[in-house]
Amino acid sequence: MLLQLAMLPVFLFCLYIYKYDKTHREPAFPALLCLVYGALWAAPIILFEQMAAVPQISDDFINTLYQSAITAALPEELFKLILFMLLIYNHPSFNCPFDGIVYSVFICMGFAGAENIGYVFHPLLGGLKTAILRGIFSIPCHGIFAAVMGYFAALARFKKAYFIIYAFIVPFILHTVYDFILIYPCPFDTELFIIYFAFLIILCLILKNRLTS
Repeated sequence: MLLQLAMLPVFLFCLYIYKYDKTHREPAFPALLCLVYGALWAAPIILFEQMAAVPQISDDFINTLYQSAITAALPEELFKLILFMLLIYNHPSFNCPFDGIVYSVFICMGFAGAENIGYVFHPLLGGLKTAILRGIFSIPCHGIFAAVMGYFAALARFKKAYFIIYAFIVPFILHTVYDFILIYPCPFDTELFIIYFAFLIILCLILKNRLTS
């Protein structure tokens, strides 16, 4: 039951992105390859996160910022972009702009699925509530960060190469802000999170439509 709940949002997000582009749907094999390699890529990412972790910093703001930016967002977004560049950037199947979003999302969902299993089955943090909450919020946000990465990677491939810098910087910032809001204690954290989550959804829809219009 928990395993199905951990993986269901991953497959639903992949299916939505895959079927969205009805005029130029990608071959199944490269997309599935991205999903599998994304899951395998979770191991070095988690190892880097553990190496980057430091003892608790006394200042709550600095501690939260470090955890959000350096321990989480930096390795996850950087390693996923590296895998994208190695695996798909020069692949013949990456032949139209929306492909960048498709393949980036599949890579990210592979990682997100592996990470989600770790959270859901964690002896202290896991369980049914964790599976539901992460399925509603964390998995879609991972997908949104990936869509942003894929959008700028497509601009780099088909317009100007320097956009590849934005393929890292923008998801990194979005991811850092997301984690910071979740971790840092403030009186209006729930309201702030809902506003930011809505902003991410709108941003993803805008970028997605730009590449298919």
